[in-house]
Amino acid sequence: MTNPLRALQEYGQSVWLDFISRELLKSGGLGRLIAEDGIRGVTSNPSIFEKAIGHGDDYDALIAAAEEAGDRDAGALFEGLAIRDILEGADALNPVYQQNSAATATSRSRCRRISRCRPARRSRRRGGCGRTCTAPMS
Repeated sequence: MTNPLRALQEYGQSVWLDFISRELLKSGGLGRLIAEDGIRGVTSNPSIFEKAIGHGDDYDALIAAAEEAGDRDAGALFEGLAIRDILEGADALNPVYQQNSAATATSRSRCRRISRCRPARRSRRRGGCGRTCTAPMS
């Protein structure tokens, strides 16, 4: 039986996952969704990250390390965790990016400050409140 998500590609549709979490990245779940279901992108927003960070213990070690290093600014910590996941999502999507000559495969999130995105992996940004950080791989 044909995978219905893969079948959408025949009609020029790109399926995106509207969720990302440390567990999804660490378990290889995102890689499986890309390989098996043809996921072409990942998007998220602060409330999705808040739920991912607040439920479970996937982020506890990273939070503890930041606190031990003296980084106690909650906003910066939250943003750092979110951007880390977005960049790792972009890494997982690199095969899609390479296969499609950079036509698709992006990992993006709405975030307040873009300055923490790595410039070499940032393709565009919007100013003002709620900037978008898009991190395709080259």
